[in-house]
Amino acid sequence: CNYSDVEGKKLNRRPLNFILELFDRENKKGFKDQLVGPSSEAIKIAREVRHVFGHRNFGLMYDLSHMLLIKDNDGKSETPGVLKALAPYLFHIHIGNCVIDKNDPYYGDSHVSMDYRNGAVSKNILKEFVKALVEIGYKGIIGFEVATVKGEVSESVINIHKAYFDDARNSVIVNYALGSYAYVNRKFMPEQLFDMITDIRVAKPYAIYDEAKARRKRENLTLDGKLLILACDHPARCVTSVGDDPIKMGSRFEYLGRILRVLCHEEVDGVMTTPDIMDELFIISGIFREKTGKSFLDDKVLVGCMNRSGLAGFRYEMDDRMTAYDAETIVNMRMDAAKILLRLDKYRHSKESIMTMDYCAKAIDDCNKYDIPVMIEPLPVEHTEDGYKTKMDKDSLIQTIGVASALGNSSRNHWIKIPYVEGYSDVVKSTTMPILMLGGASEGSPVNTLENFERGMGAGRNVRGVLVG
Repeated sequence: CNYSDVEGKKLNRRPLNFILELFDRENKKGFKDQLVGPSSEAIKIAREVRHVFGHRNFGLMYDLSHMLLIKDNDGKSETPGVLKALAPYLFHIHIGNCVIDKNDPYYGDSHVSMDYRNGAVSKNILKEFVKALVEIGYKGIIGFEVATVKGEVSESVINIHKAYFDDARNSVIVNYALGSYAYVNRKFMPEQLFDMITDIRVAKPYAIYDEAKARRKRENLTLDGKLLILACDHPARCVTSVGDDPIKMGSRFEYLGRILRVLCHEEVDGVMTTPDIMDELFIISGIFREKTGKSFLDDKVLVGCMNRSGLAGFRYEMDDRMTAYDAETIVNMRMDAAKILLRLDKYRHSKESIMTMDYCAKAIDDCNKYDIPVMIEPLPVEHTEDGYKTKMDKDSLIQTIGVASALGNSSRNHWIKIPYVEGYSDVVKSTTMPILMLGGASEGSPVNTLENFERGMGAGRNVRGVLVG
């Protein structure tokens, strides 16, 4: 690297890149038995060469055919998930296959064809590998390393490699893209920032309270009579699925990064969430304040979610108690509003629905003592084979709004959060309370949701914005 830097300066050219490839350490026939194997060690080397010695032209190469042969410190094979840790240092990727069947003549790092009968890299592994590359926003070189075995035709083997890669590439679901934009979490919130949250939780837990006291709070809930608020209270109720992925929202690294990205936009009024996520936002806000003198939470509307015991799929899901924020904490943390969920099931669990009404009424009474605005989400539901579903007809929604509107000892602080349905103009006329629209279940593309928001905003003067996740 030093030599390349010196020669590059002499020739007034960019220095050549130097790339270290990761291999296995197995001292067996067909294996490489190299010094640098586990990704964790390669990352340490790359970090030191780049950040200590200043050689930005040094990076790593990772080969899929080596992945199953490289063992971590626990003796387990690496997985596509390791690409997340390698991401800052990746210069080059190889797509290849290996054999881990000891009885096979091509056992080891043999780079057999992707359709070789004993090949270890299955179609699913390749798909996960490509998906991981997409998720880290990899834009470097991808090479294919493959060798023929007895009787195979080179052209045929190459075409098989291409076909397998195309199949994997086409399997990666991109929910939507606005123009050429695609969100990459680590470019917005690096792992270093994510790790700092835990460090502060351990060393300075009081920093959460300090930042809550330090942030500049709005004088009024809304500046122009409308609100755009991000909803992110779903994981606390065991709701983590997005599309076909049952735990997509379970990654706090990804989830928190997306929350920050949205919340930092000047046109987003605020966020509604549970104490764990709000505390993380306070911690990050404190880090920003320390570095820049400013906070992205200044003048934002912070809404505390109160009831989360209605765990999705649980037997007594409709018994939804106040397990998150309470009115006193919302006041002490200088937050701006509260949010409660009221789902009404006429049949199967009507008793639990009535109990939840009581919890909600008492929570509203507590909030009224402090004049805390309360955003009530009243939803008519029915039980199906796939769990509870919201009844998306105007009659059911109108009836449920009537119930929610009368909760508590005063409606002076009520806001209503409801979905868009056909006949929305009739729905909005069922109440004088300000309405925020919710987005509903993810459909992959946001187009339908945005169109519904457009229709809903024109349905009545009391529709004042959206509270959407």
